[in-house]
Amino acid sequence: MTKHERITTSPFDEVGLTMGDRYQLEALAQTFVSDNLRQYLTHSAMGLDKVDERRWKVVKAKEAQRVYAERSQRDMARRARKHSSNSSEASRTNTEDDDADYLVSELPVMFSAGTLVGNLEDIMFGVVNPSLELMPYYGRSIVIKWMEMDLPLRKSGLVKNRDYVYMEATGMVQLGPRGDRIGYHLMHSVHFPQTINRPHIVRGRLSMCSFFRQTSPDTVEHYSSGTIDPGRVIPRSILMKKLTWMLQQKRETRRLGADSPKLQTPAHVCVTCRSKAGGLFSTKCRICLGDLCMSCSIKKRLSFLSPDSSLVRHRVPVCTSCMLEGLHASAAKAARDQLF
Repeated sequence: MTKHERITTSPFDEVGLTMGDRYQLEALAQTFVSDNLRQYLTHSAMGLDKVDERRWKVVKAKEAQRVYAERSQRDMARRARKHSSNSSEASRTNTEDDDADYLVSELPVMFSAGTLVGNLEDIMFGVVNPSLELMPYYGRSIVIKWMEMDLPLRKSGLVKNRDYVYMEATGMVQLGPRGDRIGYHLMHSVHFPQTINRPHIVRGRLSMCSFFRQTSPDTVEHYSSGTIDPGRVIPRSILMKKLTWMLQQKRETRRLGADSPKLQTPAHVCVTCRSKAGGLFSTKCRICLGDLCMSCSIKKRLSFLSPDSSLVRHRVPVCTSCMLEGLHASAAKAARDQLF
């Protein structure tokens, strides 16, 4: 199979599960559903529209649905400063929180909440059976599935597609003998000897749990929460540090008058897409000094030390090639050059 070939059917042999495997999967699903159900019921009792805006931000809204993403450590620390005193102790603590942003590995944590139009049975029928071929299999189930995410920049070599092997569990729970019926849909990553990593594909991990509850004859309350780890993603702060180091290295080389590699594209031609550049809305990559059209210019906010040792931030245009070089640059070498 070629590097960029896509497949729409599972590339793995059928996974044979022993009775022990099935019991373990059922126990795992029950644990995750129970834990997330308690979280959902607590949030529902307070009101699904009650959200701590210092921790969560709306990333998408459509009709009666809202999708929230957890803010970064730095963003939460900045917002906490707005609500705290200006004492030296508070300032010291928040500074430590800012530095911690470079040390933690942030997984995308998100949840969605709102209402859907319809009845519970129809909605669960659609959740379990997204295609006509699967419609006969409606009901409580645990299935092992595989999916591949086709990313827009895959063919550029800048990114690789992600695939996921996961357990999907669906069913209904009832809150007491006369309580509400709640539908659930769980997706949680699992691994088997047969599901080995594939060439040119990055194996991601996910854990998402959704709940659906009828609140009126034509309204269903919906709540989902979980994490997605796309795998091998360099934290944004580290990439920004690498790009800053590359920019400083290029500037120092030019200051010393050393020969630098000549650009492979002629003047006024975009180094990324090879279209005409150099007009009113064009710019240059600040690292390689190649011309960029407006569409290919990637703006990144980089931090620098000014002559008076204060920290300043500037939005700097860079090209795709330099972004890719930054992804693969040695973090150890960059750290040594900046320290010594």
